[in-house]
Amino acid sequence: MNDTEGYWLPGFPDRRVAWRISLLPALRGRQPQAPVPGHPFQQYVPPLDRDWVVRRPRVGHTQGCCAPWARRHRAMTRWTIIALLLTLHVACGAVPRLFQESEFTAASFAEAVNHFVALGEDAAVQELRRLAADSKTDNKHENRVKVRIGWMCRVLFEPKTESLREPRFGALSLPYKTMPNKSWPLNPVALSGSTYLVLSDGYILGGRAENTKAYIDYCRKSGVFRKKPVSVPTKAQALRDAAALRQSAAWQSIKWKDSGENWSYTMDEGRTWEFIQEQAESIR
Repeated sequence: MNDTEGYWLPGFPDRRVAWRISLLPALRGRQPQAPVPGHPFQQYVPPLDRDWVVRRPRVGHTQGCCAPWARRHRAMTRWTIIALLLTLHVACGAVPRLFQESEFTAASFAEAVNHFVALGEDAAVQELRRLAADSKTDNKHENRVKVRIGWMCRVLFEPKTESLREPRFGALSLPYKTMPNKSWPLNPVALSGSTYLVLSDGYILGGRAENTKAYIDYCRKSGVFRKKPVSVPTKAQALRDAAALRQSAAWQSIKWKDSGENWSYTMDEGRTWEFIQEQAESIR
């Protein structure tokens, strides 16, 4: 380095950057001074009209006590970037399709279950709670996410002794009087063969719905987190399992029109069946 290039920082940890440092305005007009022995700067030349400037270093300038530290520093930086990218992938790109799209199928339902199973209990609960919190920006989106978190909890958590209750998000458009818990333990989800099918997603609310995070906590406390993934059905398999569901004894015992003392209801079996059948037919 000649006497016109300003200061040099020997042993600077990053090979790509060296600093040229200007003289403070208070020193303007003074004559250059001789280098101080042992001073960290190799040169002392006052560039009077410049401020901090970034320069490229001389080729091969890696000597000094900081060279090993520089290598460790670069390795740590690379690992930090990799960790950040993985975090962004989990936070932004790995949310199951079931929570990204309004339409769903029996396959996307199973894929979502397997996504949370692969995470493990702690991480799965954390992500479900985060989804519940993030959905509060839009009322329509919040309702859809809340309902689907309930579906996930019904499959992800298996009962310790007696079956877990369904979420208290409202009343479904189902003939609940003739759909006992022993016949429909995962209501509003049903397992037919190896396919999980949703019976209804239309809640009617007359009061205040149960808090989504509270239901997640209830399932975790009262149930056991699933360890094994579920089968992701093909279209043909889902259609067969849906047809078997309609022929099952549990389905045949449903009364779609019923009445009693001070109550009565009429449900549309055809509409419910179309909703279930669509989950199989829409698989690509």
